[in-house]
Amino acid sequence: MREQIIRATAKIISKKGPKAASIRAICSSVGITAPTLYYYFEDRTELLSAVTLMAFNKNSKFKLVDIKKEDPINLISQTWDDYIEFATNEPELYSVMMSSQTIGQIPECGRKCFEATIQKFELAEQKELLTIDALEAAFIYQAAAQGVAILIIGGLNIELAKNISKKMKNFILAGLLRRAPLSKIQNR
Repeated sequence: MREQIIRATAKIISKKGPKAASIRAICSSVGITAPTLYYYFEDRTELLSAVTLMAFNKNSKFKLVDIKKEDPINLISQTWDDYIEFATNEPELYSVMMSSQTIGQIPECGRKCFEATIQKFELAEQKELLTIDALEAAFIYQAAAQGVAILIIGGLNIELAKNISKKMKNFILAGLLRRAPLSKIQNR
């Protein structure tokens, strides 16, 4: 029941915004009473935090790898693909993640996800593969991936979105990498 409440809340937030996720709307969506909701969550704030945490935790499973054993370009490319896959498969949770970022309430697991992305770019920087600083590269890469993900959750045709995602990833990597082996990443 707890996850059902969280998912219903995420769906309301993604369609109508956080203010629309009232206790009444959530209970109506799930088909429960307020006392049942309060059995699982102390208050609305705790519920909204649980929704945000669930979104970041589901997304973070893609990002936690042993980066020292991998090729940094493949890791960076895979990070993009995993991010876009998450937005495509979990649009409600992705929307919640984005709304939490805009109000500055990113949970620890969200920060760790981005730190993992930075580490991948730092590995590329150590191998002298980047044209700019690793931190700047990670922010540029993340911003571009977020832009594509927002197109996807906004209802862009999925085949067109996949095509745009592939091209955008390749354009961004071509600009960030000194020797962008696009043949390696275009096949993904």
